[in-house]
Amino acid sequence: MADAQSVKSNRTTENVTDGTKRGSVIDFPERQNEEISNLKSGDPELASHLKRLSEMFNERYEKTTNPGDLASAIQYCTAAISGTPADHPSLPAMHHDLGVSLLSKYKQTNNLEDLEASIKHSLVAINMAPGGDTNVPGMYTQAGVSYRVRYKRIGKLNDLKAAIDYGEAAVATVPLGHPGLPSMLFNLGETARDKYYNTGKRKDLDSVLKYFLAAIAGTPIGHSTLPLMHQNLGFSYSDRYRKLGDLGDLDSEIAHFEKAVSGTPNSHPNFPRVSQNLGFAYQSRFDMKGDLRDLGTALGCFQKAVNAMPEGAPSLPLMQLNLGTTYTDRHRKTGEENDMVAALKYLVAAVSATPEGHPSLSTMQRSLGECYNDRYKKTGDIQDLEAALKYHLAAVAGTYEGHPAFPSMQQSLGVCYNDRYKRTGNMGDLDASLTYLKAAVAATPVKYSNLTGMYQNLGACYGDRYQRTGNMEDLDSALEYFLAAVDRLAKGHPQLPGLYQSLGACYGNKYQRLGDIQDIDAALKYNLEAVAGTPKGHPHLPTMYQDLGLSYGQKYQRLGDLKDLELGIKYQLAAVGELPKGHPDLPSMHQDLGTSYDVRYKRIGDLQDLEAALEHHLEAVITTPTGHPSLQSRQQNLGASHGDRYHRLKDLHDLETSLHYFLAAVGGTPEGHPSLPTMHEGLGVCYISRYARTGNAQDLKASLKYHHAAISGTPEGHYDLPPMYLALGVAYFEGYYVTGDVPYLQDALKYYEMAVKETPENHPSLAKRQNKLAKSYALKYEISLNVEDLNMSYDLYKSVLHSQTAPPQQIWDTAVEFTQQTKYFTTEKILEGYKAAFNVLPSLLWLGSPLKNRHDTLIFKDVSGVMSKAVTTALEIGDIKLAIEFLEQGLSTTHKQALQLKNDYLILHSSHPDLSTKLHEVSVQLQGSSYTLNPTANYHELALERQEMIAQIRKKPGFEAFLMPLTYSKLCAAAKNGPVIMLNYAVSRTDAFIIMNLESLPYHLPLPSVTAINVKHHQDLLKTGLQILQIHTRNKNGMEVQQPQPDFKLAWESLQTVTNWLWVSIVKPAFDVLAEHNIDNGRLWWCPSGPFTYLPLHAAAPVNRRFIQSYILTLETLINVNIKQESVYGNNLLTAVGVSKTLITTPDGTWSEIPSVEKELETVTKIFGNESQQFQGPQASSTDIVEAMKSSSWLHLACHGEQVPRNPLQSGLILHKEKLSLAQILNINLDNAKFVYLSACETAMGDGQLPNEAMHLTGGFISAGFQGAIGTLWNMTDTDGPAVAEMVYQAILGEDNFPDVMKAAEGLHLAIRNLRKAHVPRYRWMPFVHFGI
Repeated sequence: MADAQSVKSNRTTENVTDGTKRGSVIDFPERQNEEISNLKSGDPELASHLKRLSEMFNERYEKTTNPGDLASAIQYCTAAISGTPADHPSLPAMHHDLGVSLLSKYKQTNNLEDLEASIKHSLVAINMAPGGDTNVPGMYTQAGVSYRVRYKRIGKLNDLKAAIDYGEAAVATVPLGHPGLPSMLFNLGETARDKYYNTGKRKDLDSVLKYFLAAIAGTPIGHSTLPLMHQNLGFSYSDRYRKLGDLGDLDSEIAHFEKAVSGTPNSHPNFPRVSQNLGFAYQSRFDMKGDLRDLGTALGCFQKAVNAMPEGAPSLPLMQLNLGTTYTDRHRKTGEENDMVAALKYLVAAVSATPEGHPSLSTMQRSLGECYNDRYKKTGDIQDLEAALKYHLAAVAGTYEGHPAFPSMQQSLGVCYNDRYKRTGNMGDLDASLTYLKAAVAATPVKYSNLTGMYQNLGACYGDRYQRTGNMEDLDSALEYFLAAVDRLAKGHPQLPGLYQSLGACYGNKYQRLGDIQDIDAALKYNLEAVAGTPKGHPHLPTMYQDLGLSYGQKYQRLGDLKDLELGIKYQLAAVGELPKGHPDLPSMHQDLGTSYDVRYKRIGDLQDLEAALEHHLEAVITTPTGHPSLQSRQQNLGASHGDRYHRLKDLHDLETSLHYFLAAVGGTPEGHPSLPTMHEGLGVCYISRYARTGNAQDLKASLKYHHAAISGTPEGHYDLPPMYLALGVAYFEGYYVTGDVPYLQDALKYYEMAVKETPENHPSLAKRQNKLAKSYALKYEISLNVEDLNMSYDLYKSVLHSQTAPPQQIWDTAVEFTQQTKYFTTEKILEGYKAAFNVLPSLLWLGSPLKNRHDTLIFKDVSGVMSKAVTTALEIGDIKLAIEFLEQGLSTTHKQALQLKNDYLILHSSHPDLSTKLHEVSVQLQGSSYTLNPTANYHELALERQEMIAQIRKKPGFEAFLMPLTYSKLCAAAKNGPVIMLNYAVSRTDAFIIMNLESLPYHLPLPSVTAINVKHHQDLLKTGLQILQIHTRNKNGMEVQQPQPDFKLAWESLQTVTNWLWVSIVKPAFDVLAEHNIDNGRLWWCPSGPFTYLPLHAAAPVNRRFIQSYILTLETLINVNIKQESVYGNNLLTAVGVSKTLITTPDGTWSEIPSVEKELETVTKIFGNESQQFQGPQASSTDIVEAMKSSSWLHLACHGEQVPRNPLQSGLILHKEKLSLAQILNINLDNAKFVYLSACETAMGDGQLPNEAMHLTGGFISAGFQGAIGTLWNMTDTDGPAVAEMVYQAILGEDNFPDVMKAAEGLHLAIRNLRKAHVPRYRWMPFVHFGI
């Protein structure tokens, strides 16, 4: 920034620093000198001629900058003053001119005597000038300029005060509109700015702006000095922006620099500097707003500045420096490789062209070091890091201590040492980093704005040392410096979000160490403020999203609230989505997102989450260059996820892959590195898993070796120690389990106890650690027979079962494990485990997971087996009601969830209509997400919202048990219209429970002749008979079609044997009990479980038996459809759909034609009369049928049906060109639905792996809202369809011709009885079944 030009006085006032000439220019002062030599001493004209000669030399000096001309000007002016009488009116002007020339000489020689003489003559001129002299303003201005120059040289505040006083005096002595006033105001603004830099006071800065604005306002457009004025005004707005953080000042800075550039020709020598200043302003705005367009504009300005400089110009390296550092900045934001190449090109050129000892060389070396450091962080090439360190060391060595830039040089060097520490784990590098960063802070005055960034870097370094040592003093120091940095900035300052982000990370570390929930709240608070204070599109926003997501994840880990985990994943997904492909920050974001998916998998058990975790961890690894410092941690996480999948699916390939990545991580990590202990831990887990699989003693040895190495490499008190103790305990326990060596068990107990002891109370991981310790104490009791060991085991198990923070999977697994400890604990205590298991089952089968994933969990966790064992255990103490409650809770769990989504609002509506309506809306949306193959992205959020609403409802009086599992006192309402017979199958025993009515106690009927062997035998008989008849049947692997076999007699005998056995072993004993209670006719419902869901219980009774038999999925289902039947009246409209021939093909060919469909629809619609609508053949599209279902209460479907056991949601009804799938059916909300007749094959066949889940089409229609349904277990004979349908619908309409859903079961009963009396084969009438009311 140039000083304003000096102001010379003359006899004409036009010459006051307005850029005009001071009279005619004499080109030949030597000729004038000859004339003077002819004058004698004492001649009255001599002084005048000497003065004129001085002016001529001065004018020529201004053009030539020849020191000889300036010396001659001073010589002749001094002589002129000596020869001029003291009272001569020209003498003040001569002193003024001499002062101006002496100031010019000082600027040439830097000789302080010249400056002192300049001030002396300027003051003499002012003192001698008479009042009203028009030259006085210029004299005041000149004196002010000289005093300002001396202030800059010596630093005395008195000189600065004098400069301002004389500048203000100059302004005060000229009228508004005076041509010299703008330059005076400009000079005064420059001096006022010096004062502001000294005081830092807002009022002084406001004065600067006032003077510069006034100077510009008084200067004509196009004036040559206007660009300089705009430039300096821009600098002043920049000063105010840095002080107050007001982005409006930054915009004003840019606006005035733009005017400076536009007013300066490209060929002007000042153009490079002016263009560069504009670039700096755009760069500052980019730093605050993050708009890459500003950074691009800045690059353009710097490029123009470089292009305008001639090769070899002294200031070219500085211009290259600015251009290179800006390319570095853009590379940091975009990851664009070309920017890195350009940055290195210009920075290397700048350093190479700058000689040793140049004052700017150190700055260039530092910038080049930072650029190499950036390339290291992207490529991981250690040579780049060493080059960075080399240039940072050179920068510090080339800067003398006490230089204003020295602290920032130390800071950059400290950061570089910290990066090398993170690569090598060398504590010497970390110590060096702290040394330089602390020195930088100590050497920086408190008033300097860059101290804020130094505090932040020093805090981060203390944080790194804490991570290494676990020393709380380091963590406290980190917090201290981060908070000190925040305190230095005004509210709303653009640097605050970055500091809040650092504080959030620090408090997160503190929470991990101490477990204080207040620390996680503080972490969330600061991370939320960081995000809130960062504008959309800002380059730092993705990392802030990332850190906010991590904080929510930590909160979830503590409190177990899935909403926090969902928010964490939401922000991490946003972070990944904000960055372009190839961005250097993406690998770390994929790594963190993969970890969050891992956490959710461990909570919910959803394999999709585990697959997502693997996908993101793999992406993190493959996008991280070899040699990158973070590669090993990403390999470690990928290995851990493969280990998780191995433990889920038991695929040995996953275990070997896990081992591969852990070995790679450990092999690439130097000794002493802070991450090495956790890698050793993971490797130890891999080896112990393989030992458990293979029994190879070398794997046990390796596991113990790595686990001990992990612990020995972790400082005492470090928060990673408890999980390491646990992992080592697991290895010792596995050694005991395989070998039986008691010392292994003793060591396992020792480390489990250490893990539990050092885990904070209510920590989410405490339950897992207590579980391990509980099991070990139980085993110890076997050896010691010390009851204290057994009591300790029980107390630990109980603590886990009642944990409020443990993940549902942990509670379920612990409960199931506890229920297996029958040789240790009483039956009453074992029942506590079953109760805990079923209490947590709704959370285990979280509605936020797609239906398929919940079914996978049912299989994986063997919920059916646990249910049957729970029932059996309750019977051991004679608690029949509890047994029924257990059986109910384990039946059709996902089906009950579907009904809750549809019916929950009915119960609530009368008392809280608004809350009911809102709950219903959310449930409908969630229903649409849960029962699709590709759920919407927000279904987790919908589930959480519904969960919160239910918690709110349970606070309402009378709704404390809203949607909780029903107790027997409410379950018995299922027998309102007739008895319900529940069947429980366990390997050890089989039992029936008969609920007669609402008043009687439930009846327990043991079925001793029904054993696992004969159940399997009769299942096989049924399968054999149907296969002979070419009828599809179920087995655990799905549906099969066998080739015809000739022995039809064997087929009929097989079916006969099955029904006879069912009659003798199950049905007749149950009917006998009913007869004893005077019940021998009317409605009856079967509620089977396990293998009984495959067996035709309804077909076992003789034809003369008068019970009208139906099936029901659960007691609660029957209760709900009863409620709906009484509250929803529906309409009389029937929708009839018939498809005799389909265009859909199967893997085995095409579907056969169904000839009787047209006749069947004609029969059904004739019965219903005008209250019916038909869709036949090509008209029967799934879209039209779904819409028709919504408007009608009665539905008849005559077509093919298909069961897909491996993917039950794909089961469906075969239409003309498409399939109406179970997923679509479950997704329909049918408030008016009454009854559906599924005149199709396989519509009541479930999934062999999920016998208790009723995953068939008939159950799906009940879930969709129908109160009753008729379906088939297997293929039916085509000609039977019309006959059975006719009798069913005649019964439904009755004599009064008004449809009654309660009559459908009676109609089917009559139709089947007619078929049986007509002696049709069993396989024809057996498949027809009725569900619902």
